Amino acid sequence: MTKVHPNIADTVIAPVAVEQTKLKSFANLEEDGTVLTVWKKSLLFNCNGFTVFDAKGNLVFRVDNYMAGSGTKGEIILMDAGGKPLLTIRRKIFLRWIEMGSSGEFTWKLADHPKLPKGKIIAMVVLDGWGEAKPDKYNCIHVAETPTMDSFKKTAPEKWRLIRAHGTAVGLPTEDDMGNSEVGHNALGAGRIYAQGAKLVDLALASGKIFDGEGFKYIQESFASGTLHLIGLLSDGGVHSRLDQLQLLLKGAAEHGAKRIRVHVLTDGRDVIDGTSVGFVETLEKDLANLREKGVDAQIASGGGRMHVTMDRYENDWNVVKRGWDAQVLGEAPHKFRNAVEAVKKLREVPKANDQYLPPFVIVDENGKPVGPVVDGDAVVTFNFRADRMVMLAKALEYENFDKFERVRYPKIRYAGMLEYDGELKLPSHYLVSPPEIERTSGEYLVHNGVCTFACR
Repeated sequence: MTKVHPNIADTVIAPVAVEQTKLKSFANLEEDGTVLTVWKKSLLFNCNGFTVFDAKGNLVFRVDNYMAGSGTKGEIILMDAGGKPLLTIRRKIFLRWIEMGSSGEFTWKLADHPKLPKGKIIAMVVLDGWGEAKPDKYNCIHVAETPTMDSFKKTAPEKWRLIRAHGTAVGLPTEDDMGNSEVGHNALGAGRIYAQGAKLVDLALASGKIFDGEGFKYIQESFASGTLHLIGLLSDGGVHSRLDQLQLLLKGAAEHGAKRIRVHVLTDGRDVIDGTSVGFVETLEKDLANLREKGVDAQIASGGGRMHVTMDRYENDWNVVKRGWDAQVLGEAPHKFRNAVEAVKKLREVPKANDQYLPPFVIVDENGKPVGPVVDGDAVVTFNFRADRMVMLAKALEYENFDKFERVRYPKIRYAGMLEYDGELKLPSHYLVSPPEIERTSGEYLVHNGVCTFACR
């Protein structure tokens, strides 16, 4: 192609329309003697693309990547001079490009696999927690005898490929964030990289949009006369929650009118080192003291270990949730303390005690009364972003008809989760951060291509 200086002013202000026949193929352009110049730059949008001009310097068409800065390397659009989309190519899924024409309709067709013949049965086996790491005596997988996996690796080494299951590769905020079963299954099912719960919350807090959303405005209605209760895992493990997110939530709630705040902490010791609970509680106490200096009545009201209080899953043991309900909602527990630091230190002195299994406790005032039971008119937020260990408590808080344990009383509250924990149950009905809209999942592609599947666990 001959280099031609484009008419930049004309291109930006008044793009010249191009005959549709000249856009049908490069062959036609060459037959017509048209000379094109390609600039590896998008003049019309701040995105990663390129622009094509004719011999007179007029815009012919352009290609832009509208998601170039999002980390997904996602959507490439071919447009004519007037900005009409001619072809859209979405990011790769399973090494195949997703295309849609100018009509806007997607094509579900998948290309044939370059190596695997048709008609073969493919098994996708997910081994939670399995991976490769530094081969030393502390690596249980390396130390163990694994003949099946060894045979896979040695028989066809060219087909053995390691993929990252942590950090930004699976939609987590940073490379330091470890993956987990929920994150992995979400990424596999979606067939793409998208912002997972932790990152969604980070973005909402960083932009301040979390405090402008319907979920926050819903609980904000209780701030004038009620107490804001925050229930969740006090940890920086990043699997279920993060301390820095709780700190930003506390700060934002106070700035948006919360005058009375009670935090119900669940100690970790599973996603972080056992014994770190004291440090996390001390940090939180300092944050709450700063709020009190600003006129906000903020205190820790109750606590307990995550595996013994509140955070059961799959309806394995409702007694775990009941112990949390009794402490958090009713203000009743076998152990009472004046402050949470003392509570955690004392309870950890019990033989075989650890952060995960600390018994429930409540904080009481000088008269021995609990400082933070949940009552009519209050607001409750469960600040875990991971769903599986919050669903059961969400049911107890939200369902008027509930028979899993005796709640004693069911206060009329405004309840919201950090996220929607169960999309099918629409639970909770209010949440601070909206879930991502994921379309064209892996399973949908298999269905549209007539691929029979059988799934079990």
